[in-house]
Formats: sequence, structure tokens, C-alpha cells
Amino acid sequence: MDLSLIISITTSIVISFFFGRYYTLRKQKTNKQIQEIENSIEYLRKIRAKPTELIRHAFSRIFLILFLICIGLFLPVFFGFIMQNSQNPFLNSMGLWLQLIFLMLSLIASFYSFQIFNDVVNYDAAIKKHNEKINRLKKKIEHT
Repeated sequence: MDLSLIISITTSIVISFFFGRYYTLRKQKTNKQIQEIENSIEYLRKIRAKPTELIRHAFSRIFLILFLICIGLFLPVFFGFIMQNSQNPFLNSMGLWLQLIFLMLSLIASFYSFQIFNDVVNYDAAIKKHNEKINRLKKKIEHT
């Protein structure tokens, strides 16, 4: 057998394996996205059906946001106390960076809560939007 034939066969097998793995992982990722959208639709139905679930959701998010804001406001004071005599500029600014991270997390949590409440208020439009996403992802799976 010729060496170039062996190399070309080995290369084609390796490339086929990687393409097959890529498409398998892509299909799994798309199926996971569809499952997440279906779970969010179910969660919206559950919240809309029972007002107590909506209140629980609201209070849990409010307490989460307040907790993250409190941590974000406390960190510079804590690091300022711990690093009083430190001459390292990285350690001195670490509290401010952590404060920024926690305040951004509280902003993300509040945006997510706003999205949930907006979807509950505009339930029919939200369900339609989610179903369109599901259909688009299913078509994407069919084409691969």
C-alpha cells in the first residue's frame, strides 16, 4: 500500500469523526435549549395559575437582589478594614472590583425578574414568542 493512501484514509476517518462529533454536540445543545424554553413556559404557566407562586417568586427575587446589594456595599468596607496597612494596589482595589461584580449580579437578577413579570403580564405574547423559538430550533435540528 502506498503511504499517501494510508494518510488520506486516516485523515478522512479523523475528519469524519470530528464532523460527526460536532453535529452530535450541536444537536444536543439545541435539544437542551428547547428543553429550557419548555421549562420556562411551564414555569410561566405555574406562576400565572397561582398568584401565591408569583408572590413567592417576587419576594425571593427581592431578597436575592437586596442580599447581593448588601454584599456589594459591604465589601469595600471589609477590604478597607483588612487592608489598612497594605501597600499593594491590587489588594486595595480588589474590594471595589468585587463590589462591582456583586452590584452587576444584582442588576442581572433584577433584569431577569423584570422579564418574568413582563412575560406574566403579556402571557399570550410571551408564549407565542417561546413557541416560535422552539419551532425555529426544531427546524434547525431537522436541517442538520
